[in-house]
Amino acid sequence: MPIKCAGAPQKAMYLSGDHWLRNGALKNIDIEFHTVGPVLFGVEYYVPSLMPYVERYGAGLHFTSNLKAIDGPGRKAFFEVKNGEATRVVERSFDMIHVCPPQRAPKIVRDSALADKAGWVEVDPATLQHPRFANVFGLGDACVAAI
Repeated sequence: MPIKCAGAPQKAMYLSGDHWLRNGALKNIDIEFHTVGPVLFGVEYYVPSLMPYVERYGAGLHFTSNLKAIDGPGRKAFFEVKNGEATRVVERSFDMIHVCPPQRAPKIVRDSALADKAGWVEVDPATLQHPRFANVFGLGDACVAAI
C-alpha cells in the first residue's frame, strides 16, 4: 500500500483510542491496526514515540497484512497476510473499519520524465526544484520530498 502519509491511518487509530479511553468504552473494544508494511512506521526514529500509544489503547499490530476485500453488510474484512514467501487470507469481523487506500501519483505524472522510479515528481527536498529540469518545482501530493 504505498501511502503518502503513513500517519493518516494511525491518526484515526490514536484519536479513536483516546476517545474510547476517556469515555470508558475502550475496555469493550478491540483495536487492530493492519498495514501492508513490515513495521509500524517507515521512519524508525518515530516508532519508540508511537509505541506507548499503541500499548495504552491495547492496539493489536498486524504487519504485512494487505486488505483485499470487504463484505460491508456481513461486517467482514479479508486480509492477505504474508509470512516469508507464504501468503494466506485472514477473515476479520468488524463493527467499524477505517481504510486508507493505496495511493499513487496521477498517470500523467507517473508516465512522464518528471517522475522518479516510484512514479512521483522528483524534487530536491530542500528546494523542491526538480533535479533534471531547473524550471520545474514540485509541491503537493504528486511529489516526493522525503529527506
